[in-house]
Amino acid sequence: MNSLLSFFSPAELFNFRPIPMAGGSVLALAAVALALAAAGIGLTVAAGRYRRSLYRLASPLAVMGALLLGYAAIAYQGLPIFSAKLWLLLWAIVLLAWLAVGLRYRFATLPKIRADRRQQEEFRRYLPK
Repeated sequence: MNSLLSFFSPAELFNFRPIPMAGGSVLALAAVALALAAAGIGLTVAAGRYRRSLYRLASPLAVMGALLLGYAAIAYQGLPIFSAKLWLLLWAIVLLAWLAVGLRYRFATLPKIRADRRQQEEFRRYLPK
């Protein structure tokens, strides 16, 4: 727990010359990145067949998985500025925000659009032809 809290300390977040990441940490980041990218690609394939609204969830997963994989490679090498832990925190914030927008569309906006469409079809059914 102490190591998790130390991650969010300003000295750790703004250390732009960190030591290279250990092998186990890089492998864990790479596994998460590949899982996110695979989920994004899988949802893209499913979105083509079933629902286009899944594409709004697939895109952030694939893109952010690729970015995390790039960060893991950079952090393994310990490149100054680019391997700072601040980028990992910003990556997580962007991923959560992007997924929140996609989920809001899927569960709030899309049902309203479908209800309006059904109502318009019902109204057109009784119009003279």
